[in-house]
Amino acid sequence: MLTSVAYNDTLRKNDQADPDLFRKVHELIPRFDESSEWEEITVPIIFHVLYNDASNRVTEEQMAEQLISLNQDFAGLTEPATTDERDLQGTFARAKIDTKIRFCFPDQKSLDRLSYTIDRKKVTRQLPDDLSLLKTSISGLPVRDTKKYLNVWIAPLPDNNVGFAQMPLGNEKLDGIVIDPRYFGSFGTAVAPYNRGKTLTHLIGTYLGLTPIWGDGGPCGDDGIVDTPVHNGPNYGTTSPGHISTCPGNPLEMTMNFMDAGDDDQLHMFTKGQATWMRAVLSKGGPRGNLLKTQTECNIAKSLFSRTSLDNVSISQDEQLHLSTYPNPVKAAFTVEVKGGPAGTRVKQLEVYNTQGRLIHAVDKNTGELKFRINTDTWTQGVYFISVTTDGDQSLVSRITVQ
Repeated sequence: MLTSVAYNDTLRKNDQADPDLFRKVHELIPRFDESSEWEEITVPIIFHVLYNDASNRVTEEQMAEQLISLNQDFAGLTEPATTDERDLQGTFARAKIDTKIRFCFPDQKSLDRLSYTIDRKKVTRQLPDDLSLLKTSISGLPVRDTKKYLNVWIAPLPDNNVGFAQMPLGNEKLDGIVIDPRYFGSFGTAVAPYNRGKTLTHLIGTYLGLTPIWGDGGPCGDDGIVDTPVHNGPNYGTTSPGHISTCPGNPLEMTMNFMDAGDDDQLHMFTKGQATWMRAVLSKGGPRGNLLKTQTECNIAKSLFSRTSLDNVSISQDEQLHLSTYPNPVKAAFTVEVKGGPAGTRVKQLEVYNTQGRLIHAVDKNTGELKFRINTDTWTQGVYFISVTTDGDQSLVSRITVQ
C-alpha cells in the first residue's frame, strides 16, 4: 500500500505558490460560466528522463501512452475499470465534465532541433536531499522555457514518494512536475495499482492550481471548489461503495475524483468547478496564461491522440461507420475492421504510425477489403496509431499497444 504520496504535499515546501494565487484566480472565474462555450486549450509537454538503470528508463512509447491517458482524463472520457457503485444515484456522474484542456508533444522544429522528449540523463543512485534540484543541471536536467511548455521530470524517487508539482506563480526556474517512473503511464516501468496514468493527471491538476480534494487544511479541509464535497482526508486504495464523510453534513465523498488518492482504476473525473478553475489559471491574465500565447506546433501524432477512444472503436462523423482494432494489447498480430456505413463502402487508405509520426505499415489504396490482418512480429514494443480513410473521405483512427 502507498503510505506517503505527493498528494499530501510533503514535498512542495520547495515549490510553494504565491499567497495571492487564489485571489487572482477568483477574479477570473466569472468569465467561465458556460462550459459549452469553452474553446479547446492545448498545452505542450516536455519530458526530462532521469534514470539510474534500464528498469526505470521510461520509453517514448510509454510517454505516448501517458499522453493518451491525459487527454482522455481531461476530456471526461475515462471510465472506471468496473461499474462504479460508489456514486449513489449517479450524483457525481452528472458532475463529470470535459475540461477542454488537451496535451501534446511539441513538434521537433518547435524546439530548436531537439527531440520532443528533450533530455535523458543517467544519474547516480544517491538523490539530493532537496529533490527540486532534479530540475537543475546540478543533480538532474534544467527546465526548458516554462512560459511555453509544461516541464515534466520522470525520475526515480525515494520509496514513499510518487512525485510533486509546483503550483502557479512559483519559482520559474523550478517550475513543473516531478514523477516517479513507477507511477507513470500504463506499461513498462508502471506498477499496479498505479498503472493507468492517473498520478500525472492529479499532479497536472496541482500544476493548474487545484489542491487535493480534501484541501490543505487538515481533516475536513476545503479545496475551494464549489461542486466538490468535503472529505475527511485522502482515500487510498479501493474505496467501498457510498463512502460517507464524517465531516459536518456527512456528505458522500467524491472518491472517483482525480484529485483524491485512490487506486488508478477508481479515478475518472473532474467537475465543472475544477475545470473552470484550471481554465482560469490558463486564461489570458491568468497565472499560466503565457501557455496560451505559445504558437507551438504539435507532433504529427497529436491529432491521433485526441481522436483515439478507450475501447479501440472509432466512429465517423455520420455515427454509422466504425473502425475496430483487436486484440489489444497485441502479441504478434491484430485485426483492423471497418463496419457499417453505406453499402459498397471501400477502404481508400490504411496507414499505421508510431508515436513519432513515422509510417510503419500501409495498405494498397485500391483495396476493396474492409478487414485486414496485420503482423507485428518485427515491431518494437509500444503504441501505434491506425488511420483509415474510406472512399467517402470518412477518417477513422484507433490505436494499439504492442507488447
